[in-house]
Amino acid sequence: SEMCIRDRPYTYRVKKQTIHGLTATDEITRSREMRVRVEAKLTDRETGTVIWHDSSFIGETTFSVSSDPLSTRYNQRKAFIAIAQDIATRIYAKTMERF
Repeated sequence: SEMCIRDRPYTYRVKKQTIHGLTATDEITRSREMRVRVEAKLTDRETGTVIWHDSSFIGETTFSVSSDPLSTRYNQRKAFIAIAQDIATRIYAKTMERF
């Protein structure tokens, strides 16, 4: 099994400041998007035969970014758990459809 996790900015707020005649523009992220891709396979332990192999288990969600890093980390963790539960349910369903 292989897993790939991507986390990228999702929404922005543009902030412009002029200091000593110079204008600076900052893009502040309000939320981020998390995308998880899992490659999984079901193998017969006795024979080593691959029963199924799928690299298309993908889950996506967004989470809020806060000025408090602990709050942001908590939101990120909740997002990951939600995606993991969804992918686990889909893997279980794919496994059980064989029986």
